[in-house]
Amino acid sequence: MKMKKLTKWILLGFILVGAAPFLHAEKTPSEIYRQTSPAVVLLMSSNPESSTRSKGTGFIIKPGLILTNAHVVLDDNNQPLRRIFAFLKSDNPNDHNQNRFKDGHRASILFHNRELDLALLKTSSLPNLTPIPFGNSGKVSIGDSVLVIGHPENGGLWTLTSG
Repeated sequence: MKMKKLTKWILLGFILVGAAPFLHAEKTPSEIYRQTSPAVVLLMSSNPESSTRSKGTGFIIKPGLILTNAHVVLDDNNQPLRRIFAFLKSDNPNDHNQNRFKDGHRASILFHNRELDLALLKTSSLPNLTPIPFGNSGKVSIGDSVLVIGHPENGGLWTLTSG
């Protein structure tokens, strides 16, 4: 359980580093959300022959490449889940209509590291969206304002948290 929390913080760190260029531009949180949320994806992973399922957040770092936590796409035996789909934000993220989950984009694992809890996914069917850039982690300090876009376990989709 501690490792799972640690890995969530690691991914959060990557997202924060990616958001750093936007934070220093002194844009409002809603401006940053509008600019970056299209590149944040909901990932749903499963094995068709078992009940193993997983849900998590990823973000587009280059066209066709998604960075996420490894635990989102690996089973308990460190084996890749065979069905991975990425879902883009709809125009209305508060719309919980199940039809929105019929248009998933198939993804596959290019690389994963369970110890770092990172995975790089590839998909060829995503539209050409502006990736979230990596910032300079040397310019981010404890106490700086941060924004996080994601899908909390028991929360909504494409939520924005600031702190």
